[in-house]
Amino acid sequence: ARFGFECPEERDYYPYWWPTPWRDIAIITDTPSRCAFYKSESQNVKERCHCKNAKFDTMQSCPNNMWMCEAPWSQLLNNVAEPECLEAPWLQENLMSNKLDGYPFQYNWTIPNEPSASCALRVRYNVTTGDWPTWHDEAQLGRPLGAGERMLDHRDSANPDESPVQMDPGHKCCEDADPALCECQLGHHDTLMPFTTYQDRSHRFSIVRRPSTVKNTIHNLNVKGKRGNIVQTFPAVEYDFVPTNLVVRFLDFVHPQWTGFDDNAKNGNNNAEGTDGTDRSNLVQITSMNHNVPSLDSARDFATARVTPLFALAQERHFFAHLAQDDCKSLVDLRQQNNNNDGQVEQDVQNCMKLNSADPYFDGGLHRMNQTGTFFYMSTRNNNYSNRSHKGSLTVLPILNIWSAALAAVGGALAISTCAVAALAIYAKKNPMSRAAQYVDRV
Repeated sequence: ARFGFECPEERDYYPYWWPTPWRDIAIITDTPSRCAFYKSESQNVKERCHCKNAKFDTMQSCPNNMWMCEAPWSQLLNNVAEPECLEAPWLQENLMSNKLDGYPFQYNWTIPNEPSASCALRVRYNVTTGDWPTWHDEAQLGRPLGAGERMLDHRDSANPDESPVQMDPGHKCCEDADPALCECQLGHHDTLMPFTTYQDRSHRFSIVRRPSTVKNTIHNLNVKGKRGNIVQTFPAVEYDFVPTNLVVRFLDFVHPQWTGFDDNAKNGNNNAEGTDGTDRSNLVQITSMNHNVPSLDSARDFATARVTPLFALAQERHFFAHLAQDDCKSLVDLRQQNNNNDGQVEQDVQNCMKLNSADPYFDGGLHRMNQTGTFFYMSTRNNNYSNRSHKGSLTVLPILNIWSAALAAVGGALAISTCAVAALAIYAKKNPMSRAAQYVDRV
């Protein structure tokens, strides 16, 4: 957020050395060698101190009895531990965080079982160049450093003109008798660009209580993106299911749910379907990711397409396709009341074919995965062939994979054999004149 209420210093540095209201979930970095420091310095596990008088920022300068420390989150709340720290994958600039495989990077977060009507999730995206040192060297200083001491800030130099970071800097690129032939000007627009947090986004959501009857894992299936083409949505992205390819286990639960919006600011024409300024998404099954037209919802059509329905009941499939809209008119009626103006038909709130009458938030409920296989689906409103793709897949794996099942079978056979041998030995001991005893003696 460029004009949010965040503290710029806290936004740009992690771990931050003053108390904050945030509990850390994960740090994803291309410098995993720093993970131990990031985890141990997190407010999750380390106290934070400050002066009650905000004019003073050190314990030495703080007036008497005004320096106070707050316990780490792990001592104040249940189930809080060090944040996870992972190595970031390589990402190409300006490709919306897509990895080499073409899919966006994602982090799988297990939502805490802490019901609350109002939660906030914050994501920060910091880019720091490797051209200048950003940390003090502990070995050189001969003592360990805390978070506030570790970090170098070239922008706060007492002599800004001597800072290595300059606006539109000139650079000597070669050796030549004529200096003008070797000068290069680098594309730094200002001194903030090489070390800054480019995105600081907060998202509000709620956590509902987990049903007591549901013991297996629940997987969220959501929708990301906003209305428009790739240029109009920037810095967001076009619609997509999240995860794009969801993988679960047999008897796990999937919770499809997503939220739309009714007031997308126009950026160009906000190219998309349905009522201007709105987001809506549905889910209908398709044969494969190469298909863009769903099959008709009948047993015959599913058999012809060799597709197993993801949802067994026709009522469920209709619910995901139509989103429980009820104030609807047929295409014939829509054209009649809009004088055959296709543009007005597109915008009509009673045009349920475009999901115009649907609620912005859709809650598909919990669905237990009772069959294995891979299922494909799309959104009829947002999937524009050759322009934008709004498709996804759900793979349901057996509870045990092939190797695990084979090992379990071998283990079971060995256990049965061991029991049989033990029973034979006991019988032989009790009946020394039996054939079993003679066999055991030979063995």
